[in-house]
Amino acid sequence: MNHLDLYELEYLFECEASLIEEGIPWVYGDAKFSLARENREIDFIIGIASRCGEVIMRVDQRSLLQLTLENIDEILIFKEQQSEGISIKFVDGNYVRPLTIHTKPEIRITWGTSLELQR
Repeated sequence: MNHLDLYELEYLFECEASLIEEGIPWVYGDAKFSLARENREIDFIIGIASRCGEVIMRVDQRSLLQLTLENIDEILIFKEQQSEGISIKFVDGNYVRPLTIHTKPEIRITWGTSLELQR
């Protein structure tokens, strides 16, 4: 899996990573990043070696969304004029579009299935 360095994810989520399993390098265990903006909060958990992750989003401290991510192929940071965040691409054959997590200026998530699923 193509992935970012730990410091890049810490910069993007504006926090230090919480390592799920202490004493294990972050690429072999899971790392958790949390961010809050206005009334929205997001937790992003990534397991580089397992190619899995999880995204939890809360609004007004109430759970709104919980996604389990599998078969992650690549994680990239994007910076546009008015927005920045990460794009998570999945292995071909999963028939899903990249998951986009916007971290600035607000927290929001974009995801969907690909057209190949309908064929």
